[in-house]
Amino acid sequence: MSLKSTILSLLPTALLLTSSTTAAPLAPRAGCPGATTSFSFDVKNFDYHDGTTFSTPAHQIPGGFVAFNLTSAADVVPRQCNAYSTQLSDFYYGTLNYTCTTTTADGEVVQTGSLFTYDTPGETLVLVEPFECDGQKYVAKGTYTFEPPLQCVTEEYQNDDWQQGEIYSSRKRTCEERDFAFFAEVEKVE
Repeated sequence: MSLKSTILSLLPTALLLTSSTTAAPLAPRAGCPGATTSFSFDVKNFDYHDGTTFSTPAHQIPGGFVAFNLTSAADVVPRQCNAYSTQLSDFYYGTLNYTCTTTTADGEVVQTGSLFTYDTPGETLVLVEPFECDGQKYVAKGTYTFEPPLQCVTEEYQNDDWQQGEIYSSRKRTCEERDFAFFAEVEKVE
């Protein structure tokens, strides 16, 4: 799939989020220095962890969590991006879009137009952000693959003397938090 077709497939969702009453509006900017020529995303405190707990030998409770703070060339106001998944066994496959939020001056949490996907096996983060510059609408899309790979620690527990009401086993993987920045491609929205 080309960048243009990917952006166009995500655009209705991104524009819907920026036009709904619960979403933060597109931030119009005069001049937009660098936003349309050298667009970058800045990710802080990227946190990934997952785990599976078996409450019985046959009953599992899986979960994976991604969270990070985002700023960009189009919007320096930090957005909080997070997602929770129970898709076994790697939790994220780059197939679902998750939205980022921001907090208004009133303390209200609202969705922004920023979307992301994450692919655990490929350790790839994709960000899509619509923005407006001097009355023209744009969409920025960037892909970041973790290099070096995330450093993760896995803890496992097995209860060999399991009794009803106890945890049978668990596995928890926690990865190092990381800060990074990367460039994105920008296209005009016609």
